[in-house]
Amino acid sequence: MSLKNYNAFLFDLDGTIWDSENAFVEALKPVLEEALCKSVQKELIHERLRENSPIGVMKDFNVYSFNRFWREYKQNYESVTLFFDNTENVFKSLKERGVTLGIVTSLKKSVSLDLLHKFHLFELMSVIITPSETTARKPSPIPLLKALSSLQITSEEAIYVGNNDIDIMAAKRARCSSGLATWGVRSPISENPDFVFNKMEDLLSLIEAD
Repeated sequence: MSLKNYNAFLFDLDGTIWDSENAFVEALKPVLEEALCKSVQKELIHERLRENSPIGVMKDFNVYSFNRFWREYKQNYESVTLFFDNTENVFKSLKERGVTLGIVTSLKKSVSLDLLHKFHLFELMSVIITPSETTARKPSPIPLLKALSSLQITSEEAIYVGNNDIDIMAAKRARCSSGLATWGVRSPISENPDFVFNKMEDLLSLIEAD
């Protein structure tokens, strides 16, 4: 199946559209050091982030108050970068070809919106589902199904692009096609995605395929 048969293209954010790892490390370091009352090496935090989300890393260290982390993270927005400088142009090309774009992310809503605006992507999105819209978390299909319901699009008409097994599992459970953004993969992938993308332009080439 070529992407010309899809009406919606849904994306994860961090690790798929942009890279927050350095910002996460800078935000986690003072939070963990305060909780542990000792110095924490950045490399250790990088290693933990390859296996877990920032919230998961904090929980591993018995830190359950996240407000300071989000404050520190927002102070490090300049460290968040797009994986590809042409992301906005690729998304605009997708929309010109009749594809509806949306976001389904576990990233905090205020952060998601801030960074979508920063990278000039907010206006291109027809739906944005964050933890503020549903308490369910991927790999539950509920966030994806909520996005599809908002768009009035069936699962068969949509593909969800992410960078890890949880994203692929969520797509499968929602009966969407799945796409793996290889550029953001941080840990081994055991699930089998329907499509593998090695660069952002791959999205366009698949739409144009026969």
